[in-house]
Amino acid sequence: MVSHLQQLVDDCAEQIGRTVTIDDRRWRVAAYSRLYGDLDRLRLDALLQRDLPAAAKSWVDELRLADARAPVRTPPNPAIGAEARLVIPIRHEGTLLGYLTLMDPDATLSAADIETARACAAEAARLIFREELVGAMADRRERELLDDLLSEDESLRRRAATALREETTVTTEPAAAFVLVGLGSEPEARERGHGALTRGLAWLHHHTRRGSAFGRVHANVLQTLIAAPSMDAVETLGRRLLGEVQRHHPRARAFAGVGGRLTDPESARRCLRQATGAATVAARLPRFDAFASWERLGSYALLTRLKVDGTEPLHPALDGLRRADRAGILLATLETYLDNAGDVKATAEALSLHRAGVYYRLSRVQELTGLDVQRDGEARLALHLAVKLERLTGDRE
Repeated sequence: MVSHLQQLVDDCAEQIGRTVTIDDRRWRVAAYSRLYGDLDRLRLDALLQRDLPAAAKSWVDELRLADARAPVRTPPNPAIGAEARLVIPIRHEGTLLGYLTLMDPDATLSAADIETARACAAEAARLIFREELVGAMADRRERELLDDLLSEDESLRRRAATALREETTVTTEPAAAFVLVGLGSEPEARERGHGALTRGLAWLHHHTRRGSAFGRVHANVLQTLIAAPSMDAVETLGRRLLGEVQRHHPRARAFAGVGGRLTDPESARRCLRQATGAATVAARLPRFDAFASWERLGSYALLTRLKVDGTEPLHPALDGLRRADRAGILLATLETYLDNAGDVKATAEALSLHRAGVYYRLSRVQELTGLDVQRDGEARLALHLAVKLERLTGDRE
């Protein structure tokens, strides 16, 4: 549609001799003609950002342009760098699809110019409606394909696997994996979460080859299956997708996880579980910086598979240590020591501490817990698992 819409605005601009732009209903730039004269600061900013600044959107809301049924001349607004312009709502059978805008600072557009612009807006409505209809059908097909691929019903999974091979490039690319982007449960995340995730999916479609990425928004989580030349390329797309969701909802706590390589369509459910595990780690552990890949989780790949009863302490000794170690110094020393496989020198370097200080703290841990992590391998393993599981299931980091 973009090429048809672009041709339309170019033809309209040439006939009128003015710069013509088309924005979608949310004032994101969809197409714009070559320049005729100078643009004001507001339009230049919108073209560079492909979106209106927040102050401009508030001004547009005040003008109630979304309710307009005929061309509207908007007054200049020096505060946001806007000169006077003519805005024509783009509607299909009454439904607002976007806006066609012409700069008109000196009110010299003729009646014939305005009529030409209105005809252009009517044709734009037809093009946009057709594309949205096709897009809605494609979105529905994507959701159906994912639903069936992840279904409990084996016959549905087999049918979806066949469709995946026939309709997408997922099985022909060197690498494919599930990428999940989630938003926190805070009110700020729920407020505009679905819209941000949906825009993220639209961004993914725009930045990947046809048939190489598809997804669905489900329970405040964007579930996508992405095929690319390598797993590194899948991860790169996943990071960019996370950034796009964060851009559309900066107040929300967003996180993402990449599952393991999809070896065949029948492994889809396993790969989705891996992506879910990676996303859980990304959400819970700040050191992953909101993005985690299953192939790089280390021990957390194993721990995400465990079901933990949150009503019982993970390890009584660990619980007692925390009560006695309010500042968390001994626990941090213990975890660093265990992470470094019992290497006192590496632990001391990581904590910027003398080795004697490490030995002293470990002796205090033994006094408080009754466990000798320097000599008892069983105690060391149990405490290490408890610490890691607490990171994963609790709210401490």
